[in-house]
Amino acid sequence: KRNAFDIHAYGSRVLNNFSPNRDNVSFNSVVRGQRPEEVSRYFLSMLMLANTENVEISTEAGTDPQLGMDNVSIRLLSTARHHQRLEEFQSARAAGDITNDEDQENEDILGDVSRRGEKRQPEFRQPDSPLSKKTAKKKRK
Repeated sequence: KRNAFDIHAYGSRVLNNFSPNRDNVSFNSVVRGQRPEEVSRYFLSMLMLANTENVEISTEAGTDPQLGMDNVSIRLLSTARHHQRLEEFQSARAAGDITNDEDQENEDILGDVSRRGEKRQPEFRQPDSPLSKKTAKKKRK
């Protein structure tokens, strides 16, 4: 039986491969000796780290890009963990530690993003179930 998958724990393991003197590692060195299902988990965690701008994924210089995973290189950009910062912000906001000035600053940042043409995520809306559509048709009749 496989252990539960905690993407943040695997991400921490990826980040632990870096040191002050070593900001580039190969993906192969990160997963050396791991079972195939573990390699998949590390890969997904690496993609998440790239998405949150903790690492940059590239191919090793001078190698054939067609080699697949054999030449994937990871470069450390930041050790700040997005999920931890988000949890801290949510806790501070719930405790009332976030001031109106800070809320306004966040709104200003979001407004700047909108002016640059970046799209904010729309509010999540539960999809209508087929039953609710039938009920709505009956009400219209």
